[in-house]
Amino acid sequence: ESIPLDTDGDFDPDSTDPDDDGDGYNDTDDVFSLDSSEWSDTDGDGIGNEEDTDDDGDGLLDTEEISLGSNPLVKDTDNDGIPDNFDPLPLDPNGDFDGDGKLDSEEYNPGGDGDPADADGNGKNDMLQALASESTNNSERSPAELCCWALLLLLILLFPLGKKRYDNSLIYDPHEINYVIGENESKIRAVPSLHEYTKKYISLVNKEGLKRITYGISGNLNGLVLDSKTGIISGHPVKAGDYTYEIVMNHSKGKYKGNLLIHVTSKDGKVEKPEESEASTPALSSNPEPENTLSKPEFGGGAGTKMDPFVITPAKGLKPGEEISSKQVITISGLKSGGIVNMSDLDIGQNGKRFAIVSEPDEVGMQSAIVADDDGTIKFRVNFKDDGPSTDGADYEGLIKLGTASVYLSWAVEVIKEESEQVPLSKEEKKQKDLERIKTRSEKIDFNILGEATNSTLSKPVEKDAHEIELEDASEFEKKGTATITDVDGSEIIAWTTKNGNQLIGVTGLTRAFVAASIVVAKDDLQVIKGIGPFIEEKLNALGIYMFVQIARMTPKLEEEVNIAIEFFPGRV
Repeated sequence: ESIPLDTDGDFDPDSTDPDDDGDGYNDTDDVFSLDSSEWSDTDGDGIGNEEDTDDDGDGLLDTEEISLGSNPLVKDTDNDGIPDNFDPLPLDPNGDFDGDGKLDSEEYNPGGDGDPADADGNGKNDMLQALASESTNNSERSPAELCCWALLLLLILLFPLGKKRYDNSLIYDPHEINYVIGENESKIRAVPSLHEYTKKYISLVNKEGLKRITYGISGNLNGLVLDSKTGIISGHPVKAGDYTYEIVMNHSKGKYKGNLLIHVTSKDGKVEKPEESEASTPALSSNPEPENTLSKPEFGGGAGTKMDPFVITPAKGLKPGEEISSKQVITISGLKSGGIVNMSDLDIGQNGKRFAIVSEPDEVGMQSAIVADDDGTIKFRVNFKDDGPSTDGADYEGLIKLGTASVYLSWAVEVIKEESEQVPLSKEEKKQKDLERIKTRSEKIDFNILGEATNSTLSKPVEKDAHEIELEDASEFEKKGTATITDVDGSEIIAWTTKNGNQLIGVTGLTRAFVAASIVVAKDDLQVIKGIGPFIEEKLNALGIYMFVQIARMTPKLEEEVNIAIEFFPGRV
């Protein structure tokens, strides 16, 4: 037999193509020569840089390195011998972070584990504290040093008092209310805020502010309502008595507590003492909270919020009509015993009633609500049943909401087309399927902010290899540029060198004929932006984003929406 020649010099004797995956990188330089979405793996961990959140493997996420100004492709940006994830000054090779006269590189002195030295064993590395690398056995202390130690001891003694004040810094305006049943026409309205010292502390240590804020309350509400999102308490009390409420403000960093006292009397001045079970027994929240939510095995990501739901392991390859429960068994604690937690799918319009929950262990089958046990806990799996069934195949993604303010779960389920023999999709078919799925999400993107890319339609058909095309309106198109041309059979990228009225002249890239009314959209080469490769550009184009100016107009909210739409990890955009 004859031996095929390596005619293109890419060490692949079966092909004469020097770029097998068509990503613009020669196979000899492409670590992933058969994957158009990846081409480089800086840290050699087998995960391409496009997907890898830590390209250089130094323990710092690429997004963190970019914000610090360090190089996400180099473990030690300033080449001072300290990896970026440990270096307090990653851009200064002669840095002295603690100002003790010793360079950080001198105090790094890692042990066998690579961690920075900690000479005094206080859990803080020597580069961050001026006295750390000094001998701690010197028994002679200066008066100034003894004063510092005395002050530190005093702070330690006062810390519990300060912490108690900090934890109980939720205040209501008004914090004490007198209400007469039958006389007060306007309803009670008490608004929460935090003590000034707490606000200042938050501004110092957490400039972004608090996130994922929800409110809970204990005690008999007696006709009042708590808004779990704003913390506002309002309503008309219906029974006389003295009511003391403890309100808890839960947030991403912990919780704050506060109290509200309401004196309720009737017109005749009588005051009824509320029953002990109503007034003094704290009632746990009936609403699930992300911080009280666990799963086994662990979620695939997410924070349990609507914008960043907990991710359940995707289910793939279901047959039409098949039913399946999630791998994750989900446990939510901290609920009121006997409290009812409702479940809903926010994408029910697309998914129908396919998503539900089943208690663990399963006793009654699929449910839309579940009751907390005596310990205030619910345990369940998310269930999918392809009622319908989806004989042509379908991809479903449930956004499951539990409770009112609440915990959110996301679960993607794939139902395959009903065929006698399932033919696996080719790589190109799978890519086109991904792009079609992304295209459907363009409705969720606010193009009033981004703006539409310049576009028009062909006024008449064009043949293969044509050098001129005529548009219905080319007035907004540049004199020369690049565009996509699309019809029912797919799309191609074309370029032109000049323009005359509605004609684009010097056209290249037409490898087939296109009918009249085919859509032509002007585009920029988005791949010149770091982090955008061929496949990500195709995803952005499928979403309707073609031009630099559209990306420039993104708001933080749009960044997150686009990030979700093109199916990348949080922060990618």
